[in-house]
Amino acid sequence: MMVHRQAPRGMRIDRDVRRLPWGGLILTTVLAALPLLPLAHGEPSGAALALASQAAVLIVFALSYDLLLGQTGLLSFGHAMYYGIGALAAARVANAWALSAPWLPVVGGAGAALVAVPAGWLSARRGGVTFAMVTLGLGELVATAASTVPEWFGGVGGVMIDRGAVPGWLGIDFGATRAAYGLVVVVALASCMLIAWLLRTPLVHVANAVRDNPRRAAFVGVDPSRVRWAMTVIAAFFAGVAGALSVVTFEIATADNASVATCATALIAVVIGGTGTFAGPILGAVVYVSIANGLASITRAWPMYVGLFFLLVVVLAPGGLIGAWLHRRVSPSLAGSRRARCALPRFSGRRMGRALAVLGMLAGGIAVIQSVYAWRFGDTGADISPGLHAANGWGIAVAGAVWMAVSAFALRGTTLRSPRRVATSLRSTHAAAAAMASTHASTAAMVSTYAATAATRPAVAKATASVIVAGAAANVPARAAGTAEQAKPIDPAPRVRPRHAPSGLALDVTLDDVHVSYRATSVLRGVHLHVRAGEIHALIGPNGAGKSTVFNVLSGVTQVDRGTVRLDARPIRRLAAHRIARLGVARGLQTPNLFTQLSVLDNVCCAMLCPRGAPLYRWLQPAAWRGLRERALDWLQVVGLGDEASARAAQLSYAQQRALELAMATASGARLLLLDEPTAGMSRAEAIEALALIRAMAAGRTLLLIEHDMGVVFDLADRISVLVDGVVIATGTPAQIRANPDVRDAYLGPARAL
Repeated sequence: MMVHRQAPRGMRIDRDVRRLPWGGLILTTVLAALPLLPLAHGEPSGAALALASQAAVLIVFALSYDLLLGQTGLLSFGHAMYYGIGALAAARVANAWALSAPWLPVVGGAGAALVAVPAGWLSARRGGVTFAMVTLGLGELVATAASTVPEWFGGVGGVMIDRGAVPGWLGIDFGATRAAYGLVVVVALASCMLIAWLLRTPLVHVANAVRDNPRRAAFVGVDPSRVRWAMTVIAAFFAGVAGALSVVTFEIATADNASVATCATALIAVVIGGTGTFAGPILGAVVYVSIANGLASITRAWPMYVGLFFLLVVVLAPGGLIGAWLHRRVSPSLAGSRRARCALPRFSGRRMGRALAVLGMLAGGIAVIQSVYAWRFGDTGADISPGLHAANGWGIAVAGAVWMAVSAFALRGTTLRSPRRVATSLRSTHAAAAAMASTHASTAAMVSTYAATAATRPAVAKATASVIVAGAAANVPARAAGTAEQAKPIDPAPRVRPRHAPSGLALDVTLDDVHVSYRATSVLRGVHLHVRAGEIHALIGPNGAGKSTVFNVLSGVTQVDRGTVRLDARPIRRLAAHRIARLGVARGLQTPNLFTQLSVLDNVCCAMLCPRGAPLYRWLQPAAWRGLRERALDWLQVVGLGDEASARAAQLSYAQQRALELAMATASGARLLLLDEPTAGMSRAEAIEALALIRAMAAGRTLLLIEHDMGVVFDLADRISVLVDGVVIATGTPAQIRANPDVRDAYLGPARAL
């Protein structure tokens, strides 16, 4: 039976949807206000202001990087080029036109965004490794040009500005360090507020969908490359703002601002704090600046320790520090959401032993490296005095050696697998295998005895069978009563109709002499197929006949070599997948294909938003997304998933994921549904309920489905087409297909068909 989990007692979906994350809001406010702490105790020192300014700049830079990595799933190795270009633009404009300091961040952001328009178009056409490599190449190109072309970055010395010579604004002279620091903090807080607002817009929600499943995003009408492009330009703007703030703080723009090392700084800060969250990059930036500056005053090998801390966070808390905190604080109703996916590992047994071994090796490496630093280069903080006088280096080296010894001693008490435990495990395994073999033997004996009884005494066998059936029937109510509190059936017939049902005419589908080849292999060889508007049409055939290729052609995944494909009277032969989806085509794959890290409600919202072709300003309005959520709840109630709206799509059962796919297709206003084996993997009861739901939701739409279950096909379809070896050999009603000898020959072979 198609079931879903009951919502936790006392939890209502409307409250979960609209509840304000006060804990996260307070934490974020505190973190954003950390750069103000040096002003809390009288007159701060220049070093304290520089440290706080550095943290504020890195906060903005890390938040801009998270727009790519955390929100869009793009790992960029060249994001620092926007930081460097923003710094260069601000320095050049300040020197050329004596522009007031408050306008420099605007200039830096605009300059970086302007460069990101062509660079983002080039890099965002593909995601994954391709995006990372293209950004690496572009970043190195800018960094190399900055070093070799003095006219750009001023050569080795960089481009310097004088804040004292820059005109003031509103009577404020930004030549003073304290005034410049105040400007940096104000601009940083304003950037944080803008990014927090941006995270609530439909654009970022769609970017999350592209991050999770670009192929599915295209099937609901999203152009993944354009979304990546838009997010790259926005992230570049804030990176340019951060670069301009660095010029205001340090009064210089150098080629190092565009280097890969600067990009790595943002990457480390984001991963340490936690990707995909607002507070994570803020916390990561503060932690990074604190650790880096604290260790730099102790040892010259401080980058090594930052790297070790980074590795520990990645291994022990993949979701970062904020992710680990949210995992401990998250409510039960959201325990499986994207925020809680970063559970801290539980150390016991072999895992504890491995952890101790790794820590011991790291401690030994630290001891060796610090010894080399102390002996060859000296490591006494700021002073360089090689030899025995490098107290800091030798002290850290000795501490590392001691920790390695402690780890080795503790490892002896945490044996990974002792021989005695292995022997005991083997004995228990042999005993279990023997018991299982005995059980199989007993079962085989019972089966053989029952078979002999059935052959010699049919009456006794019949009586025995009736007793067995009666006993099984008696156990069914008990099992059902035991699971009634944990499962509840989904009503296959919609009990409510959505208030905002999509309107439009069903599509007429025509494939005329369609040929598709993959290199030398012909898959479709002159397919002629006509699906009438509003009918339920089944496409059947043996495996490898080309059915999925027909769906790929209709959804824009595969381009045809020859032939015509039309929806109504419009040719779609050269249209991309997202453009075909916007014409009203929705596709379901053989396995559920969802945005697994998004909530059930957000899955439907993405499907409702994207096919509408809304202008860009609508994608930047948080109110538009809130309106979609209210309408999406209606569609979830239709398919019986209203109580699962706040759950992650990956948490749903297989049948529920199929129901969610159907809700997404119908909520998008689709006029043609392409369903590929919609009942595959379901039990018979689940398949019956799924068919009732499909029939109800397909009303007023054209439905083309692929299905291998002939019972489902003959019960559901109005007409059936049979595809064999890339050619449609028959089309007709279920009765005509049953009586067609060519169909029997195709499925059974000529000899068996006789």
